[in-house]
Parts: sequence; structure tokens; C-alpha cells
Amino acid sequence: MFNALPVNPVVSRLKSAGRRSAIVASFALVFCGAVPHSFAQDRAPSLTSWTDSSGSKTIEAEFVKLDGVTLVLRKADGKEVKLPLSKLDDKSRIKARAMAKGGSPAPAPSGTETKASSSPVSVTIPPVVQFPSNPSAQEFFDIITTEFKKENALVVWDALPANKQKQIEDLVKLAASRVEQRTFDQIKRFRGDVIKTLKTKKEFVLNSSMIPIPPDQKPLLVNAYDGIVEMVEAYIPETLLDTNKLQQSKLRELVGNYLGTLQVKGKALVDTLPADHPLRAMASPQPPEMKVVSSSGSEATVSITVPGQPAVPPVKFILVDGRWLPADLNANWDTAIAQATQGLQAADPKAIHKAVGQGVLGATAFIGAFSAAETQSDFDEAIGQLMSMGQMMGGMAGGGAPGAPPAGGAFPGSAE
Repeated sequence: MFNALPVNPVVSRLKSAGRRSAIVASFALVFCGAVPHSFAQDRAPSLTSWTDSSGSKTIEAEFVKLDGVTLVLRKADGKEVKLPLSKLDDKSRIKARAMAKGGSPAPAPSGTETKASSSPVSVTIPPVVQFPSNPSAQEFFDIITTEFKKENALVVWDALPANKQKQIEDLVKLAASRVEQRTFDQIKRFRGDVIKTLKTKKEFVLNSSMIPIPPDQKPLLVNAYDGIVEMVEAYIPETLLDTNKLQQSKLRELVGNYLGTLQVKGKALVDTLPADHPLRAMASPQPPEMKVVSSSGSEATVSITVPGQPAVPPVKFILVDGRWLPADLNANWDTAIAQATQGLQAADPKAIHKAVGQGVLGATAFIGAFSAAETQSDFDEAIGQLMSMGQMMGGMAGGGAPGAPPAGGAFPGSAE
């Protein structure tokens, strides 16, 4: 937009100062908006295509300014419209940020902009653990201890009675049915933006003066950085952001793949640490020791000790449907399942979508500032702004944030 206006000394100085930050660019745009209107009348509007996040709706409009996380456009008829950046596709968001800095729209990258996944991990899901019919307490806990030593966390699932496994699976499917796929898609896009920013701004993160990294720890962080990012990526996998998959897949398989991936990524991260680093022990905890203190045919008292952790009182277990369960868990099970089912049935998918959208919108503003940074000073300034915003929000005591972008969509027929 700078190029479309007569050059004046103030604008020239802004351009020659380099691409500083979103705040400086905003001031530049405000100044340009104050240029006498006759200049605008002397030129034809420069219309550009802008596409919504679904990729199905497009409008032709002139870039006016990027006000925080709200894009202001002017249509051919002179009417201004405002669009939250979160409602735009990746290409349009990149274009908006580039034009806000006074440059030309950036070329669209090949592929999906927010796709920043690492290579898929091959995970072997342990076979279902077989328990004897109505085992004694000693037999039951010996099997669990053996599986824990094999790092098989799925034994916790296999140790549940079949009817309770089904109740949990039904709850997960019900929860998935209350979340629209477009809501998951919002989270996917934000997840992709976070991962991409962490990867592409690695040098800025490691060299930021705003992030206190002790000098003796920096080499360790440099070696571990990629592994840390992959762990962040694995904690919210795209496979769990798919309504159909959550409703149709076996829960044991989903959980097994999830835990297996975390385990592989975790071991890769630990391998970057020195052999004597204390985090190695923390990342590879010893399995709990389970000792049957006393038992009868249907009740048992079990001592559960986690190495390195404070001792806990013995736990009472009872035999239920051929499995030993904590007595307190079994006593509260039906009530908890009923309450969870009732709460999920009453949940409004549209309200969930709106709430998630508002959260993602606010977070996207910060990620956008980091991803748009082209210099170390830009990046550090974005961190400073984030810290200031956090302090301000902390003092608002629940009040609404001023200047929030409008909730409604400006695309024709947009319901998001």
C-alpha cells in the first residue's frame, strides 16, 4: 500500500528503517490513512483476492490495514469490511502480514502452509494382556508389574473389565460427536502455525535476549531443541483431531499409537542429553512396585510404591467382573459415567465451536507476531509485547479484552 501513495519523507523514513515490528507497521498504516483523501481518489483501487479458512469463499477487496489481528479491506463499492485473521486461509494471512509491512504479497508456498509434521513414527502396539479368569490378587498384580517393567502402559486399559472399557469408549465417541469437524480444523490450523513457527524461528528462539537461558545450558538446549519441538508436536497429534476417526477407531489402538509415539519421541529427546544429566532419570522413571499386603477371595490391600516418590497409604482393591479395581473407583464409577454422559449430551457443538474459535483467535495473534518476525529484534519485541499483554490480562480480573476483533464473518454467506 505504500507503493500506491505519493512518496513523502515520513513514509520514506519508515521504509528505510527496515521491517521493525507489527506496532511500527501499524503506525505507518495509520499515517497513510491520514493522507488527504484526494490522493486516494486519483488512483484506481487495487483489488486482491482473499479466501476464507475453508477455502470455499473468496472476496475481491483492497487491502486497507492490519489492525492487530483484524484485517481491514475495502471492496470495489467503497464499503469497508473487517475480517479476523483466523477466518482466512494461510495464503491470505501471509499476504496480509506482508502488505501490513509495506511489501508486496508473499508468494504462496507449495503444499499446505501449516503442515509442519515430522516424519511419521512406526509404533508397535503391545498385544492385549491376557488375565486368568477370576485371578487371585497376587496373580493379577504380578502380571501388571511385569507389563510395567516392559513399559507397557496399556496394561492399565487391559486390566479393566470389558463392560467398563465399553463405557469409556462410548463416552469418547459421544464427546467426539459433540465437536464439529470445523472446530477440530481450527485447532489443526493453530497447531500447524505453532509447530511451523517453532521450526522456522529456531535461531531467534535460541538467541533471544528475552528468554533467559543460562550460558552453560545453551549447548544442551541447542542439541535438544528439535526433539523438544517434536515432543510438542506429538502431544497434540492430528490423528486425535478427526471426528470420524475418534468415533470409528478402537480406543485401545488410538491410545496405543499416541503413547507409543510419545515414548519414541521421548527416547530420542533423552538421547540428546549427556549420560550423566539428571533429566535422563526423570525421563525414564522406574515402574511402580505393587505388593499385595493382605487378601481374601474378593478383597485385597495393596501397597503401591513409586521409586523416588513419597510413600502412600495402602489401597483397598475389590474383585469386580474378574478384575481387581480400587474400591473407591468402583464405588464412584457409575455416578461419574452418568454425570459425564449427561454433560456431553447437553453440550452445544456450536457453542463449543465459538468458544474454541475465540481462544484460537487470541492465541493466533501472538503466533502471527512471531511468525512474521524477520529479525531478532522483531522476535524479541514480539516476546516483550506478549509479556506485557500477559501482565495486562492478569490485572483485568476477568474483564473483557478491549479491542477484540468482531465475531461475525464478512465473507458472503459465512456462518463461521
